[in-house]
Amino acid sequence: FKWGGAFHLPFVVDFEGSMAGPVSSPRPDVCAAGAIQIPDTWGLGAAFRPSGQWLLARDVALVRYSQLSDTIFRAIPFDIYPIPPSNVLGPTTFDDVVQTHAGAERIFIGRPTVGVRAGVYHRPNFNQGGSVDAGATFVTAGVGLVFGDRGQLDLAGNFSKGVSEGLASLVVRF
Repeated sequence: FKWGGAFHLPFVVDFEGSMAGPVSSPRPDVCAAGAIQIPDTWGLGAAFRPSGQWLLARDVALVRYSQLSDTIFRAIPFDIYPIPPSNVLGPTTFDDVVQTHAGAERIFIGRPTVGVRAGVYHRPNFNQGGSVDAGATFVTAGVGLVFGDRGQLDLAGNFSKGVSEGLASLVVRF
């Protein structure tokens, strides 16, 4: 279980007028903070190591998207700007979904020790009936290099239809 939590975020309005809803600003300015709810997640998974070099993993997670609060911030992940009140969807329009994840890792012992990883992750559309399809399938790949007890370099990528991102991490021990 991962508790999603909530926080409040002030925002800037750069046009005249106010928006309908629980968060509004009567004029261009920094406006009062609006609540942002992060969904809770329940998950269950298993890993299997058929040999010393291979690791296979699979899990499922129930993400409670129905907990999202009814503020104008709801549209931000969908790149809707400016945000007209008609695009602010109530929390009942978001569905809870079960996401699936699977991955594999192969370790090659040597100098350096190399770990090669790959995975796939599917997020169903939790915005049924909305103007934006929030569903996606992500493919991930990465490599990790361990240089004795002195250093470690990790490179990873995440690729989907709408998002591609990379990550690099370097650890040096003195």
